[in-house]
Amino acid sequence: MVRGLALGAYCVLVWSGYVILARSSATGVLGGPEQASLRAIGAGLILLPRFLFTWRRLVAQQGWPRMLAMVLVAGPIYTLIFITGLYFAPASHGGVITPSSVPTITTLLAWAWLGERPTKQRVLGLAVIFAGVACIGWDGVAGANPGAWRGVPFFLVAASLWAAFTVLMRRWRISGLDATTVVSVLSLPYVPCHALWRGERLLQAPLSELLIQLAMQGPLTGVLATFAYARAVWLMGATRTSTITAMVPVCTTLLAWAVLDEKLATLQLVGMSLAVAGIMAAVLPSRRKTP
Repeated sequence: MVRGLALGAYCVLVWSGYVILARSSATGVLGGPEQASLRAIGAGLILLPRFLFTWRRLVAQQGWPRMLAMVLVAGPIYTLIFITGLYFAPASHGGVITPSSVPTITTLLAWAWLGERPTKQRVLGLAVIFAGVACIGWDGVAGANPGAWRGVPFFLVAASLWAAFTVLMRRWRISGLDATTVVSVLSLPYVPCHALWRGERLLQAPLSELLIQLAMQGPLTGVLATFAYARAVWLMGATRTSTITAMVPVCTTLLAWAVLDEKLATLQLVGMSLAVAGIMAAVLPSRRKTP
């Protein structure tokens, strides 16, 4: 449990920074297609040697349809959809709507596909988390930022894809490293497709921004964070692990306020408190009555 919580905490920190960096570039040269390509390059090339060494075992254990399904829900399509949402909406919106939706969707999918019936304590925790993240994102989603509503459908679709990835890993019992390897390496074919489509935009970006994005999209997020999340799912289960991601709205909102100068209202502070309380209720094991 402790190891799983530590892996989840690492994911929260990295993903929060990822949202801030992605938003800062999404409105410039490095849009969603470019960041999806950088993610495939950075993560895929790092894990390519391991894939070449283990692909026969992976195919024998999982089969190509399962492997391609994981790429479909957690590969370039996911990145492209999420970053496109950040083009229309502030970082605090993307950092609230997507992570807050993942636990609920994962709980429903895990119940349907895995038979992981949520406990009353976990349902209560999810309800409190929902109330908290609603407070955090209400001001912006309600219209304080004109046109930001256009990002909401992208964030919800991205949340559904990531929830599916979470449950599929658990259902197919694929290890964190194997899942990360499959998604990263099998995403590489997207790179030449992007190059033919709008590859010149990568050449237009400043070298410093390109390198920072490559590091964040590749090793930090595409490899380490994906592996840490997959391992946490293996250790703690799909529902409990996905609930930890509800901390991302708290960290993202604070970083957006500090780095991007996005407004932080009192209602958002209340939402953060509710989110933390909900996470503690949903993640920490419940006490069992002794006879």
